[in-house]
Formats: sequence, C-alpha cells, structure tokens
Amino acid sequence: MEDQTSILIECSNANFIQTYFRRSFLDESDTLVESIEEKLRGDSILLENGWPDLRIGKENENDTFAPLSKVASAVAKVAKSCGVKEEQNFWVVPTPTQAGMFDTAGYRHFPDVRCVSKDTKIQLRRSARIADKNANNHIQPDEENEGLFSHAAHNVSALGELKLRDAKATAQDDEKKLLFAANEIMYDDPTRRFIFGFTIEATTTQIWLFCRSHIAKCKKFNYHKEPRPFIKFLLAVMFGSREQLGWDPTVTRLSKTVNGSNIIVYEYKIGHRRFHTIGNPISNSAHHLVSRATRVWKVDEVTQAGPSGSTYVLTDVWPYKDAKLEKEILVDIFEKLAKVDEENRKINTPTRHAEDAKPFFLTILEDGPVTNTEGENDVTVFPPNYQRVQWTDARRLGATRPSPPSSRRDDLVWSADIPVHDLYKLDVRQLQGRKHVRRLVKEVCQSVYELADMLQFVKCMKDVLRGLFYLRLAGYVHRDISPGNSLFYIELNQGKVSDVEFGMHESSCTVHDASGNSQNAN
Repeated sequence: MEDQTSILIECSNANFIQTYFRRSFLDESDTLVESIEEKLRGDSILLENGWPDLRIGKENENDTFAPLSKVASAVAKVAKSCGVKEEQNFWVVPTPTQAGMFDTAGYRHFPDVRCVSKDTKIQLRRSARIADKNANNHIQPDEENEGLFSHAAHNVSALGELKLRDAKATAQDDEKKLLFAANEIMYDDPTRRFIFGFTIEATTTQIWLFCRSHIAKCKKFNYHKEPRPFIKFLLAVMFGSREQLGWDPTVTRLSKTVNGSNIIVYEYKIGHRRFHTIGNPISNSAHHLVSRATRVWKVDEVTQAGPSGSTYVLTDVWPYKDAKLEKEILVDIFEKLAKVDEENRKINTPTRHAEDAKPFFLTILEDGPVTNTEGENDVTVFPPNYQRVQWTDARRLGATRPSPPSSRRDDLVWSADIPVHDLYKLDVRQLQGRKHVRRLVKEVCQSVYELADMLQFVKCMKDVLRGLFYLRLAGYVHRDISPGNSLFYIELNQGKVSDVEFGMHESSCTVHDASGNSQNAN
C-alpha cells in the first residue's frame, strides 16, 4: 500500500492517560499511584525486575498470562487500601477460548483478555489445568472475585491481546485481532461511544482507544520496567464508571417480553423525552468503526404512564464537528425560498415556494447534540500532542462487508489479497473530530426499495424530483441523492427527499468537493 497517513495516532503515555483516563483518583502528581506502587512492592506483588507472576517462561501464552486477573485483583485491593473510594465495576478475566455473546449475528473473535462486569449469570469457569497452575503462582486465587462474570459484548470495558514473543509478526496479529474485536463490539452495541484495549508482546505493552473519529495508542513501554502506566490503565478500566469507559448514558439496553419471547430494545433519550426502539434498525451503517456510525430506528415514545402510541423515526449519528445539522440546513433552505418569494412579489409574480416545498421534506422535530451527565456535548477528543502513524502491517488488514441492514449482520472477509478500501486503509484526509447527534423525525416513511405498488413508486419519484427542484431553487446541491434517500410517506401519499444534511449551498461548493455518501465511512 502507498505510504500514507491514517486514522491511527500515537501519543505519549502521559498524554494518553490525561486525555482518555480522566479520573479524580489519577491526579497529575501521581501521589496515589506512587503509594499503590510502593505497597505492591512491599507486598512483593511487584519486584525490582517487574511482576513475578507474569514472567515469560511457560510453554504457551494462555498459561503465562493466566495470572493477569490475580495481578489486577491485587492492584485493585491495594488501590482501595490506599484511598480509592470509587466502586470497582469491572474485573480482568482471561478468556482466550471464549467468544463474546452478541445481540447481532456475525463473525466472532476470541480476545485473550476482557475486562468485564459481574452483573449477569454467565460463568467463566477456570479449567483444572489453569487452577493447578495458579496454585504455584505468587498471588493466590481471590475467592471473593471468583464466580460470576459476564462475557457479553455489552459488559466489556476493555479488550486485550497477548503474545509470548515481541516481533513484527506478533504485533501484526495482535493489532488485527484487537481491531476487529473492537469493531465487532462497537457495531453490536448501540450504547457504546468508544472502547479501550491493550496489547502485550512479551514485555512490550501499548494501550489503545477505539472511537468514531480515530484510533489512538500510547507509546510502547515495558510493563515490567515501567509498571506505573500499566497500573493506571488497570485502575481506569476497573474503577471507571460505565460512562467513563465508553458507554452512552443516554441509551439504555432493555429486555422486554413480547408474545412470550424476550427481545432486546434500546431506550434513547432526547432531552427529557424517552423512546423505545421497534425491531431492528431501519438503516445501520455502524459496521465501520471510524465513521458516522449512523443508526436509524423506528421508535415509540414512552411516558410515565407507558407507551404513548406516538411513533417516530430516530437517527443516532456521528458527523464531523463542523458539520451543519439537517434541521439547520432545512431552515436555511426555507429561508432562501422565502427570499425568492419576496423577489417574485416585487415583480408581481407571487409564489409560495417556501410553503409549497415543505411537504417534500421530512418534518424534523428534534435535531441536536447528545450531552453527557455533566451537560457537555458528546464529542471525540484528541491528545494535545500526537502523530499519525501506520499499522505494523498497513498492507494486510481485513475489510468489512456489510450485509443488508435488515439482517444486522457484519460478515468479515479475510484475505491477504483483498485491497483495503475502508476504515483500515491509510489515507491523506485530515483527521477531524466528530460530534454525537440525535434526530427525531415525525414521518415514518418507506424507501423506494420497499414499495411494491408501481403507482406509489411513480408518485414518490415525481415528488422527489420536485423536492430536488426546490433544493436547486434555494441554491443547494444534495450530493447524496439515492433510492435510499427517496422516501414515501404512505399516510399522505407523499414522496420526500431525506438526508438533506449532505446538502451544500452552491456558494460553498468547489470542483474538488467529494460527494457525501451515507453508506460510506465519512
């Protein structure tokens, strides 16, 4: 592959921790971590030459890194004794032979390690061989932390890939597996905003973050010789809140009983309003990790008294931070059409373009940024200093091939000969942050793909052309018109143009502008 920059960035350990692990107990002075490290050394959990229970020497990586959960538990205990008051919500569990449990169908990965919660009845049992090995480890099994762990995708706070050797080939393998596992979770779980990961090749360690605008990793370090960044990472992924670890506080995963069967629904919040999803997404472009990650749902509004009976279409999406909202663009279009009407009145040829155009577009009830529990807009962030880097093997990373949206399936195609053409490809585009946006539309429409009635199809196409006429009259170019954006509102026998957010006023267009495409990772 040509030598180009990518969506992968690298920064110092300090910048990574400062940017992505914003915790009250990880203060800049490192006082707490110094105390934890000192006590770990005093208890011989950490020695001068590193972690004795994680020394390379066993015949395979599963045995070598099996004590990692005990080391993490020891760090957690010491942290509590040193003053960490936050509740431990997650535990580090080796899971090299267990695939995660997902809500969607698709290819499955087996991360070597997961940091998981304890809130389900799924038990990850230790094999007798691993139990015998642990009997000889310096850190003995902690019965308090044995038992029930979840390896459901929606309960994983961090993923880990481990290798016994530090070589280019092992780094390549770890990167591929970690990347696909993160992509799998971010596609499967609509409540996720980002997810953490880590890789260890022998003693070489890196900490990773996967979000919608980029993938970040810290500089490589030896976790035996430099234990402090590793301790901070363990503290962050074990004691962090769900929001701090990448979950969206405005989306809740629920289980409902419908016709005697349990189904998963998601409750989305817009301000003080709550909406429950109905069925699978109408459109789901979240199969690309670094992308707009558009999810479109049919939803019911829910009140204190229960379902309101009002049905809408809700869109959850990550556009670029400087992108205009669709509602803003529509308001501008109608204002410009009103100016055309005003000019026509001056020459005694009155028109009503501003009003006549409205039926040909969607009625947007809500359109704005998603906010966190602190009231801040949810945006992706970059470290203060970083550099764009390449993958260890930039030529041979797998590509995703999405199935039809209705199946919610994410099949992975693997071949060393497949040209990389999506999020994994290195490209020269400038890295841009993304903002989290949620939109509510009044009309529940069908795309032309779903129309079986030829008269409805013809009417839809006629109305879409009329909508495009009004766009051009207002000086706008749609840039992403397609059958998927040509909708039909059956209740009023009305065709409508959607995804006007990709529109651009002619005064802002240049011959070099790329067209927007809602199906691509842009």
